[in-house]
Amino acid sequence: MTDEQLTTGNEEVERDFADFWAEIVCPGGVWDLQQVKRELSDFHAVMHEAGKAYDTLTGGRISKVNTLAVHVISAVNENFERLAKEDREDRQALIERIKDVRPDPDTMGRER
Repeated sequence: MTDEQLTTGNEEVERDFADFWAEIVCPGGVWDLQQVKRELSDFHAVMHEAGKAYDTLTGGRISKVNTLAVHVISAVNENFERLAKEDREDRQALIERIKDVRPDPDTMGRER
């Protein structure tokens, strides 16, 4: 990694920290270690749960939470399309199985 890449990456990290985390973990400019631990614990839970959701919604194709949203959305759409197609095929097969079934006139209208 070049010095420029490190600097650029560090600038982004610093900007993210200043814009989002600073007031949460450094209220009044003083680090609050317990708050850092709480935030890290919450972040861990979110990552774990999001990974399970990605896995389920994408039909097992994606579970890493750092996957770009565009890829997750595409995989979800493909999975939903696959499930819809399977549902249509199942309904059509059921229709084919029952379309020639005729009620037995001897049992029609009888209570069971």
